[in-house]
Amino acid sequence: MVKLNTSNADVISERVSNTDGSSTAFSNFGATASTYNCVTAIHVFSTDSGTTPIYVDFRNGTGGSVLYSLVIPPNGGSNSPAYTGPFLFRTSANTALAYDVSAATTTVYISITGYQTKA
Repeated sequence: MVKLNTSNADVISERVSNTDGSSTAFSNFGATASTYNCVTAIHVFSTDSGTTPIYVDFRNGTGGSVLYSLVIPPNGGSNSPAYTGPFLFRTSANTALAYDVSAATTTVYISITGYQTKA
């Protein structure tokens, strides 16, 4: 069996929740010298009962550029099925991966998996 891009020892994941809509760095995908954060799997869902879609931006640091966005449908829901595949995007070297929910809302849950690499 061949695992693309990394060994099992390098895999990291994190699950967070958000209600305030502020840009926040993931703790497991922090800024490490000369190291990139690569994302291989994402799943987001919300318990919101509103009528407006919510989106989550994944950023290059809390104030950095948007690397990837996902929409969550209104009335609670998810971007199901969860994407799992080759690496989707990565941060710049020495930059934490952050998420930014579009607005304060009922709880949004974000699960993310990836790895850190020097190249």
